[in-house]
Amino acid sequence: MLGSIFQLKNIHQDDNGLWIVEMVLSNRTNTQLKPIFTDYKDDDDDDDLDLLSFGCILEKMNELDEAKKYYSRLCNELSDDDESIGSCLLNLGNIDFIKHNYDASLDWLSKSLDISLRTLQPNDMFFARIYYGMGHAYNQKDDSKSAIEYYDKALIIWKQSVDDNYLNIAECINNIGIIYKHDKDYLIALDYFKKTLNILEKYVTNDDFDISKAHCNIASTYRTLEEYDLALEHYQLSFKILEKHYLSDHPNIAKALGNMGIVYALKRDEDQALSYYERAADIYRNTLPPTHK
Repeated sequence: MLGSIFQLKNIHQDDNGLWIVEMVLSNRTNTQLKPIFTDYKDDDDDDDLDLLSFGCILEKMNELDEAKKYYSRLCNELSDDDESIGSCLLNLGNIDFIKHNYDASLDWLSKSLDISLRTLQPNDMFFARIYYGMGHAYNQKDDSKSAIEYYDKALIIWKQSVDDNYLNIAECINNIGIIYKHDKDYLIALDYFKKTLNILEKYVTNDDFDISKAHCNIASTYRTLEEYDLALEHYQLSFKILEKHYLSDHPNIAKALGNMGIVYALKRDEDQALSYYERAADIYRNTLPPTHK
């Protein structure tokens, strides 16, 4: 367990040159080791970092209310010039976002930004996380202009180290594309989806699930633009990847087949459309209740 202390009993080398270390787990009642335990406690980065880490674990376990208690306690105990408080505020903002409290989320994130600007360099990677979170919140509030503004701010920072942040960059660009598509700026959206695909193709394998999603977004945009052959091309590329990730009777396979059926129907190719619809329907019949929409 984290923080365990062992007492070394013996270290020797066997005939094959392998070093053997014999250890015994020590406990805090061991009088000889009490000074070590005391020093360990005193030298630790204090309880603040432990509480922050513990809050993060609870958040990942979806124990959001419990995590919020630890973050809130830290916010009350830490001084404004402590770097950890920015992380606490950011995490509180993330929790409220998950709970669909978008105004509260933005309030926490704004506080995290204000405090972090006093303790960190303005190009610190931490700010990208804040800006990205604010972009998400504004997006959910249907404030497209503000969402794109903060996504762009996150991109500027992440692009300082593309190799380390390519996935964050791709997700951010993809989110901007989704906003433009929602606002019916289809050509701009298509450009962002293609940029997303280009980044992913540079860093991940061709059968990566994120590449499948990028092809799907490109395909749906081409479909809206009535570029049906191009839509089919990207739907088929997406489908080939999905087949590697899902069993043949998975609902996501059915959804992909249905999307291709729609394009064939729009092309007036009824036989192909019917074939894809029937394949999708067979999967849905076997995996969904009969009353499902």
